[in-house]
Amino acid sequence: MTYWDFEDIVPPVPGVRFDAYTIEVTIERRDTKTSADHVISRWTCDLKAYVNGPRPANLPSEVCWMPWIGYSWQGYWSADAKVTYDINNDGKGAATWNITGTPLW
Repeated sequence: MTYWDFEDIVPPVPGVRFDAYTIEVTIERRDTKTSADHVISRWTCDLKAYVNGPRPANLPSEVCWMPWIGYSWQGYWSADAKVTYDINNDGKGAATWNITGTPLW
């Protein structure tokens, strides 16, 4: 889930707010707790058009879904994510927020 807020802009200024806004999720599996991760699935959602569009009264619950992945009890599973965003005209360029993996499960 992602959301954005305009704390200092009332009402929100229409137009391009973000030059980029993507979320990448990676599902990984290990054979043992100490072995290397194997990427099972990687999915990127480009939300730039969505966050630059008119702010809806009720946000839709289905904006971007990762394809379904079959789960196996064998091995250890985790997920990583990366959010990349670039706020329009802030002079800072693109920023990346790496969200570290979930605990092995």
